[in-house]
Amino acid sequence: MKSVQPLLEAFGGFWKRCRYWYRLLEPARASLLVSLVVPVTFIFVDQGRDSLRRIASDPTAALGSVSFTAIAMLLALFATGLASCGWARFLLSCSFPGNHRRSLHSHFDDFVVRWMPRMCGIIPPCSMALAFFILAFEGRDKVLPFCLLGVCCLAEAGVLWAVCVRWYRREQDRRAVPLSGADGGTARPKYRYKDFADVWQDRRAVAIIGPTILANLAVAVAFTLWPVAFGQFVGSATVVLCAVAAWLCGGSILIYWASRYRVPIVALLLVLIAAFSLFNDNHDIRVIPGRAPEPATTTFRDALVAWHREVGARFPA
Repeated sequence: MKSVQPLLEAFGGFWKRCRYWYRLLEPARASLLVSLVVPVTFIFVDQGRDSLRRIASDPTAALGSVSFTAIAMLLALFATGLASCGWARFLLSCSFPGNHRRSLHSHFDDFVVRWMPRMCGIIPPCSMALAFFILAFEGRDKVLPFCLLGVCCLAEAGVLWAVCVRWYRREQDRRAVPLSGADGGTARPKYRYKDFADVWQDRRAVAIIGPTILANLAVAVAFTLWPVAFGQFVGSATVVLCAVAAWLCGGSILIYWASRYRVPIVALLLVLIAAFSLFNDNHDIRVIPGRAPEPATTTFRDALVAWHREVGARFPA
């Protein structure tokens, strides 16, 4: 037993640390998990890779060798990365009831919380760039369009990184308060948003989160009114990125309200999925009543004989 005791204590400490890190990054789990859908879809799924091939090989070019579907994809990709970074930053800055994170344990914890939104923001464009570069060197199509789109995705990642860093620095400058004493200086509180009313006092948070909600509502209206035409207009890759952005926005809102009012949202969603699956079945094949029967078909030999008979009647020997 004495030899097992240190092992159990080490495992207990490891488990306690894992729980702490999970609670620390729990508000940003929607941004992180949904952002990881982009590399999985466009790198490891054949349908996602084919959608990128269609974008790079589109003969209708709007700007040089970049087609309109590519422009729509880049816009949706930037919106997805901005939504992921913005919602992660917002939720990690909230102080929810019962949250034990009154102060971070170390500078490393503060470092992780600071970098998590940035990583969530650049995961979508960096993964898309990697997917384009992989397709470029497979040797099936022309290399230049794939490399050009990959560079554009990397440029978007750089812009998103700069936006996240600039937002964080301005946020810290605004949250800084003077210290009393001989040394002077400034200090900043770790969490600012105690309720939803505090969010409206931060213009930068509203400037990032507000447009994501409005953009998702506009896309939802477009898909409701023109489901087929709009999807064909923007391309399948843009449709997937719009869905990812909608998941980010909706999932983050659910996490905010669940954390604010202490509602087990994940367990509740699983219960609703199990309940709705009992009667929500769209796989049944239904037959339209009153449909006219299909005309009887003939064999090739009978059709050839009939044709020969008709030609002989028209043109007798």
